[in-house]
Amino acid sequence: AELVRQRLQTQTVRGNTDLSDLYQSVAGWLDQAIAYQQNEAHYNEQAATATLRAAEFQLKLDELAGERPPDASTLNLEQLDSRIAEERAMHAETSNQLDNLDRKIQSREATAQQIQTRLNEINLRLPELSDIEITVNRRAKPSLLEAAQWLTLAEQKALKAERRALNAKLFSEPARYNVIQVQQAELTGRLAFIADTIDALEEQISQREGSQDSLVATSISADRPAYPIAEALSQEYLALRREHRA
Repeated sequence: AELVRQRLQTQTVRGNTDLSDLYQSVAGWLDQAIAYQQNEAHYNEQAATATLRAAEFQLKLDELAGERPPDASTLNLEQLDSRIAEERAMHAETSNQLDNLDRKIQSREATAQQIQTRLNEINLRLPELSDIEITVNRRAKPSLLEAAQWLTLAEQKALKAERRALNAKLFSEPARYNVIQVQQAELTGRLAFIADTIDALEEQISQREGSQDSLVATSISADRPAYPIAEALSQEYLALRREHRA
């Protein structure tokens, strides 16, 4: 790859468009080969660690079964507002994660079909590329023949790397799917727990706002001139709080 880029840089500087275009194509295929090698390693790692990752999600799910919404009885209204905002943000984030997993599951069959189609295309293309033996000579001058030969080799390398990556993806699919199913169950349970927590916080807020109303009623006698003003201000305050939480 380093020699290819040296050739490319030299021919670009010299303005040799035909050669520089060929070497650019060679470099492109080699970059793709590297990317496919990384993909292959990723899917192999996914398959090797699937059991552990599924167990971790299952443990989180089991822990959720014993959890209860936190006690919010000691929090004031401002603290309740802050806490419920945090829980709603967590609910939205968890819901998005669950939606992403649902889309992965729904596209599972289509993805497998696409991979098989691409593998068929690669298997048809590779025989069309002639098997040539080349000894790379760093002292040789760049030439159209050299660039054309390198282009064939680079495409072969990229296609073979892509084939290995796609096979690794297919091989790891059952293990990855099992992890997704357990993660989906864990996120579903977490979403329900967050919803219960939000309900508990809203109940606390409702009780505190009722106490606020009662405070006006008991602290100022209804026959006093200030009572209507105090009641109106209290209702306005509560309305603003509800609007802020909405």
